[in-house]
Amino acid sequence: MPIRQILVPVSTDTGADQLIRNAIAIAQRLKAHVVVTDTLATHFADIAATDLVSSPAYADVMKQVEARHTKVRETIKQQFHEAVKASDIRLAERGSPTFATARWIDNSEYYNPVWAFGRLCELVIARRPVRAISPEQTVVEEALFETQRPILLLPSKGTHFEGGSAVAWNGSLEAATALERAIDLMDRHAPVTVIQVGDLPGAWAEKMQKVL
Repeated sequence: MPIRQILVPVSTDTGADQLIRNAIAIAQRLKAHVVVTDTLATHFADIAATDLVSSPAYADVMKQVEARHTKVRETIKQQFHEAVKASDIRLAERGSPTFATARWIDNSEYYNPVWAFGRLCELVIARRPVRAISPEQTVVEEALFETQRPILLLPSKGTHFEGGSAVAWNGSLEAATALERAIDLMDRHAPVTVIQVGDLPGAWAEKMQKVL
């Protein structure tokens, strides 16, 4: 399935600049439309639904959280526009079949942008969680279970997409589906290393390497 639209939900300003720049680079290579949004309103709603509601300090705490989220949102938005300017990608409300485009969506307008836009995209790019309980982990779980779209998890530092690719292959349906959905992300002019995982009859890495 060709990748025409990419969703990039950003849950924190830590590592957001690199995440957005990598997503734009992928969109440019695929001539795709990349939609970048924050998920802070979603986390704000989660906090508002906790047992803190009955606390006398609830109103003050929520004001502080909202102020913090507004500041972080503005930082992420600024990083998005700086990345757009540096990459020379075009800003647009919707994609084009001939060139890459980008769009920023303010999550304060939506309860959950992963639900709202994830199912309309062919790929979700998110930051790889560093902790089991974190906003990044919540984003990954929402993208995985609510959109059922392929998810590309990127570390916050030192990532680039030049050079070869590695494929872990065991011949299973899951491996075949993952490879099919990731193949557009591979550099067709770079080497592909196929790693044999498991030992299913006839599912040899050599056969898959010839197909690729």
